[in-house]
Amino acid sequence: MDDFSRNSAWRELDVSLSFEDKNLESLLSFWNSIYRFHSLPRRADFTPTDIQQNLGWVVLIDVELAPLRFRFRLVGSGVTGALSRDATHRYMDELYDPDIYDEVVSPYVYVVKHRRPVRSVGRMVHANKGHIRYEAVYLPYSDDGERVDMIMEGVRYEGIS
Repeated sequence: MDDFSRNSAWRELDVSLSFEDKNLESLLSFWNSIYRFHSLPRRADFTPTDIQQNLGWVVLIDVELAPLRFRFRLVGSGVTGALSRDATHRYMDELYDPDIYDEVVSPYVYVVKHRRPVRSVGRMVHANKGHIRYEAVYLPYSDDGERVDMIMEGVRYEGIS
């Protein structure tokens, strides 16, 4: 398997960014509108009103280095309702079982490593909601324009809107 695709029993990463959900496509379009080619967008480049139609389905993830860790900064109300939990301010390595942790964070690691968006589709196995199919986009942000220090995740769940 190469760096540009990763598949598992419950998740597939897709760099083609071919979305089924138009709302996720609109988040990517917004990100592209503030992307400065050689410099990643900053958190200060957007306000909640810029992504208002997707706000309940957005997750903001803080990225820490040395060691690499991911913390939920904000979890939208649609996401917390669908998953029956609010992980805001929690670290992923404290939430997820070590047996599945690498798989759970694979899209975030991809975004940090490649500094570019990625799409993911699959089932919510890691949230004990394996009956729910999802599609998501992961978008890198950077305060210094280089190092990814925040990721915006937009997600949609099949049958939940």
